Amino acid sequence: MKSIYINILLGLTIALLILNGCKKIDYNMGVSLPETIAPMTLSSAKAVDMMLIYQGGSHRPTWTQSELAPYVTYLDPESGKEDWLFDGFLIIESNDGAGRDMVAPIYPDKFTGKLGRKVEWENQLARQFTTDNGIDALNKLVTVKSALIGAPKRKRQVVICLPEPAPGQQDWGVLDGKQLNFSSQTDRLNALKWYIDQILLKWAALNPTNLELAGFYWTPETAYISQVMLPTVKSYIRTKSPNYKFYHIPHWGAGVRPDWKKQGFDISYQQPNVFFKDTRVIQVKDAVAYAKLNGMSLEFEFDESALVKYNYKKRDIFMEYYNDFKDAGVWESFPLTYYQDHKAWVGYINSTDPKDQEITRLLARTIVDRQKRADAELK
Repeated sequence: MKSIYINILLGLTIALLILNGCKKIDYNMGVSLPETIAPMTLSSAKAVDMMLIYQGGSHRPTWTQSELAPYVTYLDPESGKEDWLFDGFLIIESNDGAGRDMVAPIYPDKFTGKLGRKVEWENQLARQFTTDNGIDALNKLVTVKSALIGAPKRKRQVVICLPEPAPGQQDWGVLDGKQLNFSSQTDRLNALKWYIDQILLKWAALNPTNLELAGFYWTPETAYISQVMLPTVKSYIRTKSPNYKFYHIPHWGAGVRPDWKKQGFDISYQQPNVFFKDTRVIQVKDAVAYAKLNGMSLEFEFDESALVKYNYKKRDIFMEYYNDFKDAGVWESFPLTYYQDHKAWVGYINSTDPKDQEITRLLARTIVDRQKRADAELK
């Protein structure tokens, strides 16, 4: 009799496992998202070539017109012609510069830092919208350059990062008379909705006529912690404008990368993470192949270590990125982001070394060409 009961129990267990295995996991909290992945084109992300601009923390340097100038246009030293360069600028920040993180810790039990509160979120936005700095300086610089070389055919695109409300945080602050508790998914979402609204209010008050707000960026490079609520964030963004996009740039090995569409992102740029690693895990071409397989775009990564003042330490890696992108057709049809480790591009532009000028011209002319092809698509 005991064996009969055991067999019945075993049969029920197997049946439950099969039933649960057949259930479709709702990754998006009921929000309907497309499963199909469209072919990549230069216009897939609004910005064709988007440079990362770190700004928002108290430890970041200012971004004045003169500091932004090398990113906005390129003066070819051989032809003497000045052309529009990067058409996109991602305003990004991960901490406040005074010990407060703007993203949730991956391992909360080992986290010894402090989490950003409402006041730090507000301070970050205030710095990003400071007069004659960052977004405002960019807008004014485009006016200046337009008078010299003619207005760009497309407005320069700006993407602004979103902080991540850390699950379980209790001291974030008060919203609409209520102390928020980030153990509640609803409170986490409400904080993000409030932040998005604050960005839109500040953008409208600034009214940068040369710029377009392209959308919002999810700051954590791994979307694992907040993956369940991200489609709802995307849905809220869409209520503000159907033209806003939701962006993400995961590091190599970040969790749930292949599911970037289910998480609500409109575009995901894969970081190869080869330039800064002393020990190789993959080759650049492997990251390119992975991105293509999963409908992702890519990030071009560099710093000043490819220049003469660092004995061309990583010039070969710089060229590996460039050539592997070229061989795979990335330069032809993929919108890209560019990670420069703060202000490395200025070092490339200002170097007088012939070998430095060689790779600077190579990358700049490629970007200028991509920009002209994107302009031509408007005709």
